[in-house]
Amino acid sequence: MKNFFITLSLLLTLVVGGCRTQDIRTVEIEVPGMQCSLCVGRVRRALEQHATEGVRAKDLEFDLATRRVSVTYDSMLIAIKNLEFAIAAAGYEVAAEPYPIPADPTAAAALPASCREHRY
Repeated sequence: MKNFFITLSLLLTLVVGGCRTQDIRTVEIEVPGMQCSLCVGRVRRALEQHATEGVRAKDLEFDLATRRVSVTYDSMLIAIKNLEFAIAAAGYEVAAEPYPIPADPTAAAALPASCREHRY
């Protein structure tokens, strides 16, 4: 009887674990303080380093005119909030709904002068 339950649990694990599919989504994240190529580089590194699960460099598109980053990601591996918090950890506020996510104060203070001069 014990062997039956062990075998059954292994089969269920294989069936359930093997059914995982990708859920590729694209989201636009508003970063009001992103104003120059230095800012883009910092946000890019933050997303690549801190939100590595499901996000690759080719999955990022930046628009400085609207101060938005478009991210294509696998929602089975990472959530939108993880992406937003990675940007905030780099020193940039994220205009998230329903509440903005404030920038990490230490990281914001360490931004290059050109990225701190005109934040909005």
